[in-house]
Amino acid sequence: MEKFLKILFSLTLSWLLSTPSFTQATRQDTIPNLKIFNQLEGKYLYRATIEYKNDTLTGLLIIKKDADSSFRIAMVTEVGISLFEMEFYTNSKAPFKLHSCVPYLNKKLIINTLRRDFESLFINFAVWEPAKVRWIDDEYRFKFRREGTRCYFTNRYGEVHKIRHQRNGFTKEIINLETSKNPYPMSVSIKHQSIKLNINLLFLK
Repeated sequence: MEKFLKILFSLTLSWLLSTPSFTQATRQDTIPNLKIFNQLEGKYLYRATIEYKNDTLTGLLIIKKDADSSFRIAMVTEVGISLFEMEFYTNSKAPFKLHSCVPYLNKKLIINTLRRDFESLFINFAVWEPAKVRWIDDEYRFKFRREGTRCYFTNRYGEVHKIRHQRNGFTKEIINLETSKNPYPMSVSIKHQSIKLNINLLFLK
């Protein structure tokens, strides 16, 4: 019996060491950096659609990334009305600042949801929150403990194609991205599960 247990242990250990989800997830030299907006700095313009309750807001979303990796975003309608303007900082005790927002959207639940959505896209919290990384189903999964759990699904080059945020065992939102090997997403789809708020972004320039 003892000999059998030794053989079983040896076979199990051999299987674990040969499984990519074990070996590649623990080898730091094989783990890529997360990539969404991976240029040092620049401006990005998106066609934006926000579906909130029974209303649809459309316009342009401007994202500006500075050299210090902080982000400033603003959304305006086709007729030039500013809907909101926010800023996200990486190396700051106050990583988020709301500059302005129309009364229709200026509710604590909506502001916190928008903050969480763009914070997930900009990954500015990663400097404080170390990720757990696993290699599963031919992709990397970066998992952060941040207001619940945020899981980033990437290819072997670190390009993110999906972000899932869960809290207390429930999915709060799912973000799907299309990168097409660009240093920024060509499209972003954000679908919330607990409130009627969805966001779609399509890259223009």
